[in-house]
Amino acid sequence: DIEAAEKHLQAWETNFEWLLGLGGFHDGLRKIIGQVFLDASLLGNQCVVEVFLRHSHMMEPSVRKLETNLLVDLMLDLDFKHRFAQVFTHLYRELVLARAGNQDTNELGDFTCQIFTRQDVTLELVREHDLVKNLLGCLWDLLQPALAEGAHPLIFNHESNIFKDHEIIQCSMDLLYVLDHVDVAREIIRCPRLRSDLWEGWIRILIAMQAMNPHERVVDRHVEFTSPAWGNALTLHTDLMSNTWLILDAVELETGSDAAQDMARRAWAALRDWA
Repeated sequence: DIEAAEKHLQAWETNFEWLLGLGGFHDGLRKIIGQVFLDASLLGNQCVVEVFLRHSHMMEPSVRKLETNLLVDLMLDLDFKHRFAQVFTHLYRELVLARAGNQDTNELGDFTCQIFTRQDVTLELVREHDLVKNLLGCLWDLLQPALAEGAHPLIFNHESNIFKDHEIIQCSMDLLYVLDHVDVAREIIRCPRLRSDLWEGWIRILIAMQAMNPHERVVDRHVEFTSPAWGNALTLHTDLMSNTWLILDAVELETGSDAAQDMARRAWAALRDWA
């Protein structure tokens, strides 16, 4: 009943507030809480952090905010931040897709701001935990419902609400965080495996943007100023263009490698298939 639900909600709020207060007394207490939250033996094969992350989108806003504050506070301990980042990266696609169609993804932004803005943490995730493949795979999963039915090659339908509602903004911003680290971007371009993940994921998206907004030389009717025929295409372009420039900047920095030739070959092959 409603009364029982309210008591349950209050209990969660009380527990999160108590843990926040306890960790604030001493760094050692915060560290212990973090270690317990990351201990997979407590709940079988998953840790408390994993359980919280997987269910946070179903929590009441007040509880979710307290949970987010607690996890962010625990990241003051660098060991916890590194291990939390690994769990978060492993679950990234699941977490983002669970919130598709829901504009309230603030807590994910709180986490990625803490994780992906640190170069050392991001570099570790890129090298050892397939962060680039994860981000681009998730971005493609979000965009797939916008593909025009029966089109070959694949083309985005400009009438899809995915673009108007900026559904991809979380992935786009997170990729921007990653590529904005010069050393991380250079590592991606230098390493053939990481470079391949980047090229394949990014070119697949760019190809589907081709012919999304076909132009007519002459039209015999009034063109609405806010026509979705070009408005949604422009929205997608602006959401992704900053990442494209960072990718090209990284390629330019690696003048001594074969990165530019590799990118050109893959782009040319994709364009030939599209044409």
